Amino acid sequence: ASPLTISQLAAWMGYKEITFLGIDTTQTGQAWDAQYGRTAKERNIRSILECFERAGRDMKHAGRIMQDATPNGRVNKEGCLPYVPLEEILGSLLRA
Repeated sequence: ASPLTISQLAAWMGYKEITFLGIDTTQTGQAWDAQYGRTAKERNIRSILECFERAGRDMKHAGRIMQDATPNGRVNKEGCLPYVPLEEILGSLLRA
């Protein structure tokens, strides 16, 4: 299942905050074409990023938080979701 599908399930279950980790959407993932050294279908990655942006906007409108803790991931570098360092998230959980 995709991370976005899982986030929809989490929202349906009532989670108010969703943080992604490890979704870099770079040229080393499943859209990478090792033989030619480039993204096989850049359009697919663009579509994925658009879906993250839309999901983040929908969550915000619903009064919920969707963010990304992936260092240097395209989801946050391209502004689809805000970046929050994992240390900040874990620190707030440890203080609670």
